[in-house]
Amino acid sequence: MAKYKITFKKSVAKDLRSIPSVDVKRILKKIDSLATDPRAEGCVKLSAQERYRIRQGLYRIVYEIRDETLIVHVVKVARLWAGRYMPVSTKSTAAIMAER
Repeated sequence: MAKYKITFKKSVAKDLRSIPSVDVKRILKKIDSLATDPRAEGCVKLSAQERYRIRQGLYRIVYEIRDETLIVHVVKVARLWAGRYMPVSTKSTAAIMAER
């Protein structure tokens, strides 16, 4: 199987800056694994889009697969909270819960 090249949307850097470094390492390791198998076990195709998502801990990685050019393009890293995607916040979980 051919190895895919990993590319990132510019906004992904901003998403990763607000995530704890321990989690960033795990997320980047998961993204690296997409180079060998972009449709690995656990990936879910998003309906009405040519995008996929895969879970890494509390975070979701949303990406596109371009088979004709062998590219995996990561478009979003977001935390799943209360059944929906929310932008990653610099606030602690306790602070977010206090606002609700």
